[in-house]
Amino acid sequence: MEGAPRFFYKMKVIEVLNLYKSFKIFFSKKEVLKDISFFLNKGEIFGFLGPNGAGKTTTIKILIGLLNPDKGRVEILNSNPKDEKIKNKIGFLPEMPYFYEHLTGEEFLDYTARLYGIKNKKERIEYLLKEVGLYNEREKSLRNYSRGMLQRIGIANALISDPEILILDEPLSGLDPVGRKEMKDLIYKQKKEGKTVFFSSHILSDVEEICDRIAVIIEGRIIKIGYLSEILEEKLRPIEIIFENKENLNLPFNLIYDEKRGNERRVYVEEENYENLLNFLISNKIKIFSIKRVVYSLEEWFFEIYKRK
Repeated sequence: MEGAPRFFYKMKVIEVLNLYKSFKIFFSKKEVLKDISFFLNKGEIFGFLGPNGAGKTTTIKILIGLLNPDKGRVEILNSNPKDEKIKNKIGFLPEMPYFYEHLTGEEFLDYTARLYGIKNKKERIEYLLKEVGLYNEREKSLRNYSRGMLQRIGIANALISDPEILILDEPLSGLDPVGRKEMKDLIYKQKKEGKTVFFSSHILSDVEEICDRIAVIIEGRIIKIGYLSEILEEKLRPIEIIFENKENLNLPFNLIYDEKRGNERRVYVEEENYENLLNFLISNKIKIFSIKRVVYSLEEWFFEIYKRK
């Protein structure tokens, strides 16, 4: 999905500066976060990527005030994340949420709404149940919900207070393709309403589809941060040329990829051979259908930098 124009971002709503965190394990100390810094702008979806054990969940726990950093500073809306007024402005979905299984979906949201002191809770609950596709399942006990249904009720729970900031840890796990599409649309809808979304996920295709900027954390260090479109353009693949497939046409060039299909031939060529190949095709009166430079997908890019870490 296309990101909002950059001029829309006028205010930093989350700022993390020089964050360190370590844990004692028996008689040793394990450093989990090593001088990480990033910020989130108002009205953007920020993807936080990294393999298991990279430090994502520790970072999230510090953001919501469950952990204290050893060093560094975290500000949310220019305040400490432990401030109760700030906590009321954050909607949070953990990677492994806990639910009171004896409650129905409607009762569970009602319980959370009463904790927040929401006055129009009946209307808010009905609206959210419809938004996440659980209105017809509202009277069913949570113990009878599927994994995907629990994920949907968890997202509804994160939205119950109509928060300014959403912190979502693996929000699309357990959902089928239809559910993933619907929840991505719902998350993107929050962005269009001017809310800010911190989106941690292992599913790189989802991040590529809805995030404006990303940060990649590996072994406790942020190794890349920036606008997704710019990051993917940094590493370019060869140029792809699709042209008329003529029999007995031998190309006097080294090709990375060569595929013949019907009346079309698709090749990938390195930058240094591109002009020579183009001139060769023109001089031989070969009809050219398309020329484009193919950029990496986020998945390809991520695995390449992970191998180089």
